[in-house]
Amino acid sequence: MNLICPNCKSKIVSKHVNVSKDLTKCFKCNSVFKASELVDIDLLKKVNKPLENTRIEIIKDTESIKIIYPSKGLQLSHIPQFIILLLMISFFSFWTFKTIETGSSFAIFSILFWIIIYGMLCASINSIFESQTLILTTELLTLKRKRLIKSITINIQIQNLQLIGWKKLKTHFFSILKNPKIILLSFRSRKAFEVEIPTIIAGPIDKHFFEFANTTEQELVILELNKFVNQLKKTKHQQKE
Repeated sequence: MNLICPNCKSKIVSKHVNVSKDLTKCFKCNSVFKASELVDIDLLKKVNKPLENTRIEIIKDTESIKIIYPSKGLQLSHIPQFIILLLMISFFSFWTFKTIETGSSFAIFSILFWIIIYGMLCASINSIFESQTLILTTELLTLKRKRLIKSITINIQIQNLQLIGWKKLKTHFFSILKNPKIILLSFRSRKAFEVEIPTIIAGPIDKHFFEFANTTEQELVILELNKFVNQLKKTKHQQKE
């Protein structure tokens, strides 16, 4: 994420952005801003017109924006995922059977791997059937995930919203255990286990969204959401004056 200073138009690199405090500083003119109020110049370069042939639908007016990412169904990209899952299930079935048969204490460790496999299987199935709807109004941000396994709805108050942008997923063993979807997403990454996806940051809350959309679609959505949030802030500021 690279921002641009509205005063001197200099580039503000990501290392000068404090996400937790939603602050950034331009070291050329020494101005300090709220990071969420600035526009990512990388997105402006890449997304300068509406996408064609995209599944994403954007509906907006002066008081709300609604972005719909429909389910993509079974695609060729799912085949390698299910092949890997099948190989993992076969291997750990054999390994678990042998360790139990020999009475080895290593059998207990198979529980962790079966939890990961179960999570990957659920994530793979959800990636086929899941649709997401993100609704942003003047008061509330709502993320709805409709999927085959465990649909959820997340509500975040606008005053708690700090940043809508990119964030790298933690990729150590325990994070994979908690979120096996990381492994599936890493298949799409050029570098294994270096996964960066759209994230809503609101205090201690980090919520990922549209993670299975392509990069260009993700960039468009982040740009549209930030434009709407910035417009809301300008409107509120004008009303106070």
